[in-house]
Amino acid sequence: MLTENESIIRFFKELGLEVTSIDLGIASEQERSSTIQISRDSYPGVEPHLVTIADIARWFPELTSSGDIRLKQPQPDVSNCESLDIYRQYWEQLLSVTDIIMGFLKEYRTRFSRGEYPTTSWAHYFMNWTHETWDSRRLEPAPIDSWICYVDPSIRPHIRELNEFGLITRESCSGHPDDHPAREPFWPYVMFEERAYPGISAHLFTLADMACWIPTYGRHGFDVSLEIPRDVELTRGNIESYWNQLISSTRQLMPLLEDYISTSGVDFYTNMSNPSLFRMPANFQCKDMSTTGDFSR
Repeated sequence: MLTENESIIRFFKELGLEVTSIDLGIASEQERSSTIQISRDSYPGVEPHLVTIADIARWFPELTSSGDIRLKQPQPDVSNCESLDIYRQYWEQLLSVTDIIMGFLKEYRTRFSRGEYPTTSWAHYFMNWTHETWDSRRLEPAPIDSWICYVDPSIRPHIRELNEFGLITRESCSGHPDDHPAREPFWPYVMFEERAYPGISAHLFTLADMACWIPTYGRHGFDVSLEIPRDVELTRGNIESYWNQLISSTRQLMPLLEDYISTSGVDFYTNMSNPSLFRMPANFQCKDMSTTGDFSR
């Protein structure tokens, strides 16, 4: 008969996530927070997915000095008679959210069997780019109707909906020839404002992977840009399909993040009480996968 630890480890393994350590947090006289640590080698690009899972489930994400991802349950502030139920509720929430998000990412993970790997490692570049936005205030978005007329006509409904979900866009190009009759359009892309809310970059990388777009950081050192894979033939049908898939994935992901976004304050990065992913250890070494393959070719 499997123990609770073994059952949880098997659950994560079936989803392609390798558990390197687990602590239910309730097996001693002195209660402590539950933790589970997952290997960064589970699959390429796993880190932002686990951060997104933690944010939805309301666990704290951390990165270990070896680059593995540790999820830590908030310490419950309850009496002893209630604590066991609270611990179980946190675990059930984490397992439920993990199952949902990993389901959204099935297509992303099948691409590895074809020898395709991401160009940009979120965890590597998250610490190596300059992130002045960490200590800035949340950006107040301009009214959508004040600027939507400047967006390519074919994607105005898409850009509007992205912004209505709280994903502030900075710039975009549909890639559709009908929107650019006098010149060849840019490759289809959309760049998002990183000051929309704290922790957004992990969610945007997860969104891109769900929608089969290619995520990367902006050339200026922050913000996140998503583009259609470079091996896609830019027919009208393909362009429309990719933009529609991005919106479909947004409709799946963003409602799950509503509670997180509504409670993440302006000082989220600087005032976190636990050592978090957003202040990684000084001796952190993260594998740069930029030479191992490329989803965009």
